[in-house]
Amino acid sequence: MIVPPVERVRVYPVYLDSDSCTAFSPYSTRKVQVEFVNLSDKKIRIVWHDEDGKEPLPALVLGPQDRSLQKTYVGHEWCIFEIPSGRFKQVVTILGPRQQIEIH
Repeated sequence: MIVPPVERVRVYPVYLDSDSCTAFSPYSTRKVQVEFVNLSDKKIRIVWHDEDGKEPLPALVLGPQDRSLQKTYVGHEWCIFEIPSGRFKQVVTILGPRQQIEIH
């Protein structure tokens, strides 16, 4: 029996900014899939920012311990906020394929 190789998931560092989210996403054609993992005990809202810094898509909402796969592009930036306080937690830049983003 031939066993296929296990695809490794890369965990990249998360860049923190304690004041606000001023993210914007540069133009990119390199498609990737990322996994957001909420390891916190609070519900969170995850928002993609376009090249103008706007939030054109509906936000992802993850409960505690939830996870979600998302299609995006290398270089795109996502902002993460706590619910219901709206407090900004962190900004994440997509660095490569199969990225797993753990939110604490």
